Amino acid sequence: MDFKPPPGVDLSDDRRSMFIAISVAALGHIIGMAGYATSRGVGQRIWAAKPDALYAWALGLFITEICYTVSIRVTVLSTLVFYWRSFGVWRSMRYPIIILSGIVCAWDIAVLLLTLVQCTPTRATWERFNPYNPLPPSKYQCPVDAKQFFYGNSISTITTDIVLILLPIPYIWKLHLPTGGKIALSAILLTGIFVTVVSTVRLVILVKTNLADPDII
Repeated sequence: MDFKPPPGVDLSDDRRSMFIAISVAALGHIIGMAGYATSRGVGQRIWAAKPDALYAWALGLFITEICYTVSIRVTVLSTLVFYWRSFGVWRSMRYPIIILSGIVCAWDIAVLLLTLVQCTPTRATWERFNPYNPLPPSKYQCPVDAKQFFYGNSISTITTDIVLILLPIPYIWKLHLPTGGKIALSAILLTGIFVTVVSTVRLVILVKTNLADPDII
C-alpha cells in the first residue's frame, strides 16, 4: 500500500539548513566557553586562575550568549516546523504555531541586540577586564543589569518550553491511533519536561548566585 502524506505536507523538504545552523551555534558555544574560557582558568578559584581568566570569562560569556540564543531558538523553530508538518492539517494548530514563531523570533532579536549593546562600545563587555590594558571606566558604559538580563532570558526559555511541550498534546488525541499509541506518543513528547526542569534549576541557582563575586568564574 502506497503511503500518501496529507495535503500540504511535502516530505521532500530539506531541513538540513536548520541542523547546520544548530550545529554551528552549538560549536561556537563550546569553543567560546568550554574551550577558550576554561583554558584560561574559568572554573577555578580566582586566586588559582591565570591573570586573564576574568577577561576570558567575559569574552567567552559574550560568545556563549549569542550562540546559546541562536542554537536554542533554531531548535524551537525546527520543532514548530515539525509540528506544522505533523499537525498542520488542523487550521486551529496553525495559528498557535505562527504566533509562537513570531514571539520567539521577536524575543531573540531583542536578546541579541541587548547582548550587543549591554556595554557601549561592545568590546567593553570584555576589554574592561583586560589585565594588561583594561578599558578605563570613562571610556565605556554598561547600563544593562546582567542578573536581570539572565532572569528574563531564563524565564522566557522556561515559558517557551512549557508551551512547546503542551501545544501538540490535544491534537495527538485527534489522531486515528489506538489509545495506547496516543498515550505513548504523548509520553514521548512530554519527556521534554526534563529540559524545563533543567532550565528551572539553572534559574534557581542564578537567583542564589552573587554575580558581583569575582570568584564566580
